[in-house]
Parts: sequence; C-alpha cells; structure tokens
Amino acid sequence: TNSTFTDNSADYGAGGAILTTTVTLTNSTFTDNSAAYSGGGAISAYAAATVTDSTFTGNDAFGGGAIYTNGTAAITSSAFTNNGFGNYGGAIMAFTATVSASTFTRNDSNFGGGIYADATAVITASTFTSNGAIYGGGIYAGTATIARSRFTRNTAGQHGGAVYVVQATAEDFPQLRRNIFAGNRAASGGAITLRSCDAIRRSQATRVERANRFSGNRATEQRRTNNIERREGGCG
Repeated sequence: TNSTFTDNSADYGAGGAILTTTVTLTNSTFTDNSAAYSGGGAISAYAAATVTDSTFTGNDAFGGGAIYTNGTAAITSSAFTNNGFGNYGGAIMAFTATVSASTFTRNDSNFGGGIYADATAVITASTFTSNGAIYGGGIYAGTATIARSRFTRNTAGQHGGAVYVVQATAEDFPQLRRNIFAGNRAASGGAITLRSCDAIRRSQATRVERANRFSGNRATEQRRTNNIERREGGCG
C-alpha cells in the first residue's frame, strides 16, 4: 500500500519489481521496471494479482509488460501507460482479466496491446487509447464480456484493431454492449475480430454492431470489415 517501485529489473527471471504467488496492491506506482526474458515487468504473481488505484508506466517484459499472472488479474481504477516489449499483453497477461474503471494508453505487444487473457476478459467502464499489437490492439482474449468502455485509435497489424476474441461463443455476443469504438485500425476487423470454431452468423455480428457505437474504424485490407470481422476455424 502507498508504495513506489522504480527502475528495478529481473535480468533472467520473472517479476522486475515483485515475484510472488499472490499480491494485493493499493495506491502504488510502478515505473520503468523490467523482466526482459520472462513475465511481469513490474509484477509476476503466479496465482492472482489484485490491484486498486495504482499506476504502471514504462514497464516491460516478454509477457505482461506490467503484470503477469497464471490466475486472475483483478484491476480497479488503475492506469497503464507505455508498457510492453514482448509477445503477450503489453500491460497485462493473465488467465482471466477482470478490469473496471481503468485506462490503457500506448501499451504494445504482439498479442493484446493492452490485455492478453488466455481464458476470458471481463472489462467494464474502461478506456483503451492508442494501444498496438499484431492481433488485438487493445484486448486479445479467449472469450470476452466488454461493457461501457471506450476504444479509440488502437491498431493491429493483422486482426482486431481494438478487440480480438479468439474463441467467441454465442454467449459472448450479447456481452459486447454499450461500448464506443472510434478510429481503430487493422488489416481486417478495424474495431473487432470475432473468431469461432463454428461459423458466426451475420445476424450475430449485426447484433454486436447495433449494441455498440462505431465511427471512423478502418480495415485496410478487407474494407467490408471496418467495424466487425467474422472468422471461422483454427480450433481443435
């Protein structure tokens, strides 16, 4: 609580500032910490990380530029800026990510510029701005519930300028609602890419489009997917 970690590094291991099983953070600041060859530039918490009113700036790692956990990352009222460097989760890499009232700005990685959630991401009332990745500029997740959040000017080199849901199910579509997607860009799926083992019906994608607000999103290679791209396959 009320702590500051600056310029710490784990040169050949995880957790640039903190390596632990579980961690609870309140009103703390992590700046320019790193774990170049492993996970969690600021924090590696194998089982769970609970974070409230904290700030993460300029942290970097191979996975989870700021936070890595193999369990649940529960984030409330926190800010992540300029974190990244590695393959998975510019700011957060977790099995499950539950995030509310938080901001993600200019974070980057290959998969999930802001958040990589292997299982599911539950995002509420949060803001993603100018994050970047190859897949999922703001979020890359297995399944997702995203509501009342704003995605602006996020980019992906391939799919999902703001969000890439890689194992989308019928239950996911009603849970993507009341969000704003503006000025996001990708080769395909300027705002959202929904990928599923089975074919995603046009009506399901239309339901998502009607439940959210879209403006100025761009798919540079498949223009018909400026807002939402439907992908099938890759499972099993």
